[in-house]
Amino acid sequence: MVVAPPVAESSKTVVHLGAELDDARLAAEYGQISGRTMETIPYEQTAAVEAWADVRFKGQSHEIKVRVMRHGWEEISAGFVAAYESIYGQVPANRQVEIVTLRVRRIGKSAEVKLPALSSTGYQPASPKIKHGLVAHATGEKSQVNVFTRSDILKIGPTPALSS
Repeated sequence: MVVAPPVAESSKTVVHLGAELDDARLAAEYGQISGRTMETIPYEQTAAVEAWADVRFKGQSHEIKVRVMRHGWEEISAGFVAAYESIYGQVPANRQVEIVTLRVRRIGKSAEVKLPALSSTGYQPASPKIKHGLVAHATGEKSQVNVFTRSDILKIGPTPALSS
Protein backbone atom coordinates (compact mmCIF):
# COMPACT_ATOMS: atom_id res chain seq x y z
CA MET A 1 0.00 0.00 0.00
CA VAL A 2 2.94 2.31 0.56
CA VAL A 3 3.72 2.43 -3.15
CA ALA A 4 0.19 1.97 -4.53
CA PRO A 5 -0.73 4.81 -6.86
CA PRO A 6 -3.56 7.14 -5.85
CA VAL A 7 -6.80 6.58 -7.77
CA ALA A 8 -9.73 8.93 -8.33
CA GLU A 9 -12.98 7.72 -9.83
CA SER A 10 -16.03 9.62 -10.97
CA SER A 11 -19.19 8.65 -12.81
CA LYS A 12 -22.36 10.10 -14.23
CA THR A 13 -25.69 8.48 -15.05
CA VAL A 14 -26.65 9.34 -18.64
CA VAL A 15 -29.44 6.88 -19.44
CA HIS A 16 -31.99 9.71 -19.25
CA LEU A 17 -30.28 11.56 -22.14
CA GLY A 18 -31.42 8.97 -24.70
CA ALA A 19 -31.05 10.30 -28.25
CA GLU A 20 -29.25 13.43 -26.99
CA LEU A 21 -26.25 11.22 -26.19
CA ASP A 22 -24.48 11.46 -29.55
CA ASP A 23 -20.70 11.28 -30.09
CA ALA A 24 -20.17 14.98 -29.33
CA ARG A 25 -22.19 14.75 -26.12
CA LEU A 26 -20.35 11.58 -25.08
CA ALA A 27 -17.00 13.36 -25.51
CA ALA A 28 -18.27 16.36 -23.54
CA GLU A 29 -19.64 14.20 -20.72
CA TYR A 30 -16.39 12.21 -20.47
CA GLY A 31 -14.47 15.50 -20.40
CA GLN A 32 -16.61 16.79 -17.53
CA ILE A 33 -16.24 13.55 -15.56
CA SER A 34 -12.48 13.51 -16.16
CA GLY A 35 -12.30 17.09 -14.91
CA ARG A 36 -13.84 16.03 -11.61
CA THR A 37 -11.12 13.41 -11.12
CA MET A 38 -8.49 16.11 -11.67
CA GLU A 39 -9.68 17.80 -8.48
CA THR A 40 -8.11 14.86 -6.64
CA ILE A 41 -5.21 13.99 -8.96
CA PRO A 42 -3.93 16.93 -11.03
CA TYR A 43 -2.85 16.41 -14.63
CA GLU A 44 0.86 16.67 -13.72
CA GLN A 45 0.52 13.80 -11.24
CA THR A 46 -1.50 11.56 -13.60
CA ALA A 47 -0.01 8.30 -14.87
CA ALA A 48 -3.11 7.01 -16.73
CA VAL A 49 -6.77 7.73 -17.35
CA GLU A 50 -9.31 4.99 -18.06
CA ALA A 51 -12.80 5.47 -19.45
CA TRP A 52 -15.59 2.95 -18.88
CA ALA A 53 -19.30 2.70 -19.64
CA ASP A 54 -22.08 0.65 -18.07
CA VAL A 55 -24.10 -0.58 -21.03
CA ARG A 56 -27.14 -2.81 -21.51
CA PHE A 57 -29.81 -3.68 -24.03
CA LYS A 58 -32.84 -1.44 -23.59
CA GLY A 59 -35.27 -3.06 -21.18
CA GLN A 60 -32.66 -5.05 -19.29
CA SER A 61 -32.14 -4.45 -15.59
CA HIS A 62 -28.41 -5.18 -15.52
CA GLU A 63 -25.44 -3.62 -17.26
CA ILE A 64 -22.02 -4.74 -18.40
CA LYS A 65 -19.09 -2.49 -17.62
CA VAL A 66 -16.98 -2.08 -20.76
CA ARG A 67 -13.68 -0.31 -21.32
CA VAL A 68 -13.96 2.68 -23.63
CA MET A 69 -10.96 3.48 -25.81
CA ARG A 70 -12.74 6.06 -28.02
CA HIS A 71 -15.68 8.15 -26.84
CA GLY A 72 -18.14 7.26 -29.59
CA TRP A 73 -21.41 5.34 -29.79
CA GLU A 74 -20.14 2.90 -32.38
CA GLU A 75 -17.06 1.96 -30.35
CA ILE A 76 -18.97 1.66 -27.07
CA SER A 77 -21.74 -0.39 -28.68
CA ALA A 78 -19.24 -2.73 -30.38
CA GLY A 79 -17.35 -3.22 -27.10
CA PHE A 80 -20.61 -4.00 -25.30
CA VAL A 81 -21.81 -6.49 -27.93
CA ALA A 82 -18.44 -8.29 -27.84
CA ALA A 83 -18.52 -8.45 -24.02
CA TYR A 84 -22.14 -9.62 -24.01
CA GLU A 85 -21.40 -12.39 -26.50
CA SER A 86 -18.33 -13.43 -24.50
CA ILE A 87 -20.37 -13.69 -21.29
CA TYR A 88 -23.70 -15.04 -22.56
CA GLY A 89 -22.70 -16.75 -25.84
CA GLN A 90 -25.40 -15.17 -28.00
CA VAL A 91 -26.49 -11.59 -28.65
CA PRO A 92 -30.24 -10.95 -28.91
CA ALA A 93 -31.32 -9.72 -32.34
CA ASN A 94 -32.78 -6.26 -32.93
CA ARG A 95 -32.24 -4.93 -29.41
CA GLN A 96 -31.31 -1.29 -28.88
CA VAL A 97 -28.07 -0.64 -26.95
CA GLU A 98 -28.40 1.77 -24.04
CA ILE A 99 -25.57 3.53 -22.20
CA VAL A 100 -26.50 3.86 -18.53
CA THR A 101 -23.42 5.29 -16.81
CA LEU A 102 -20.13 6.83 -17.91
CA ARG A 103 -17.08 6.34 -15.69
CA VAL A 104 -13.56 7.76 -15.51
CA ARG A 105 -10.74 6.33 -13.44
CA ARG A 106 -7.64 8.54 -13.04
CA ILE A 107 -4.53 6.79 -11.78
CA GLY A 108 -1.80 8.89 -10.22
CA LYS A 109 1.92 8.35 -10.35
CA SER A 110 3.29 5.91 -7.81
CA ALA A 111 5.59 7.15 -5.11
CA GLU A 112 9.18 6.08 -5.58
CA VAL A 113 10.44 4.09 -2.67
CA LYS A 114 14.09 3.20 -2.61
CA LEU A 115 14.94 0.49 -0.15
CA PRO A 116 18.52 0.24 1.05
CA ALA A 117 20.52 -2.48 -0.63
CA LEU A 118 21.09 -5.63 1.35
CA SER A 119 24.37 -7.39 0.92
CA SER A 120 24.83 -11.10 1.24
CA THR A 121 28.61 -10.71 1.36
CA GLY A 122 29.93 -12.65 4.31
CA TYR A 123 26.58 -14.34 4.59
CA GLN A 124 26.32 -16.27 7.86
CA PRO A 125 23.04 -18.07 8.46
CA ALA A 126 21.67 -16.95 11.79
CA SER A 127 18.39 -17.05 13.52
CA PRO A 128 16.71 -13.68 13.37
CA LYS A 129 15.13 -12.31 16.49
CA ILE A 130 11.53 -13.39 16.09
CA LYS A 131 8.96 -10.66 16.44
CA HIS A 132 5.26 -11.41 16.68
CA GLY A 133 2.17 -9.69 15.42
CA LEU A 134 -1.56 -10.36 15.35
CA VAL A 135 -3.70 -10.89 12.27
CA ALA A 136 -7.46 -10.45 12.50
CA HIS A 137 -9.54 -12.69 10.25
CA ALA A 138 -12.93 -11.86 8.73
CA THR A 139 -14.45 -14.40 11.12
CA GLY A 140 -13.30 -12.31 14.08
CA GLU A 141 -10.64 -14.80 15.11
CA LYS A 142 -7.08 -13.63 15.67
CA SER A 143 -3.86 -15.47 14.91
CA GLN A 144 -0.34 -14.80 16.09
CA VAL A 145 2.16 -14.56 13.23
CA ASN A 146 5.90 -14.11 12.93
CA VAL A 147 7.05 -10.77 11.55
CA PHE A 148 10.31 -10.52 9.58
CA THR A 149 12.18 -7.50 8.28
CA ARG A 150 14.05 -7.51 4.98
CA SER A 151 17.34 -8.09 6.79
CA ASP A 152 15.77 -10.95 8.78
CA ILE A 153 14.92 -12.68 5.52
CA LEU A 154 18.55 -12.42 4.42
CA LYS A 155 19.64 -13.99 7.72
CA ILE A 156 17.26 -16.89 7.18
CA GLY A 157 18.82 -17.54 3.80
CA PRO A 158 17.44 -19.38 0.81
CA THR A 159 14.80 -22.02 1.37
CA PRO A 160 14.79 -25.32 -0.47
CA ALA A 161 12.38 -25.50 -3.39
CA LEU A 162 9.06 -27.01 -2.59
CA SER A 163 8.66 -30.49 -4.01
CA SER A 164 5.43 -31.47 -5.66
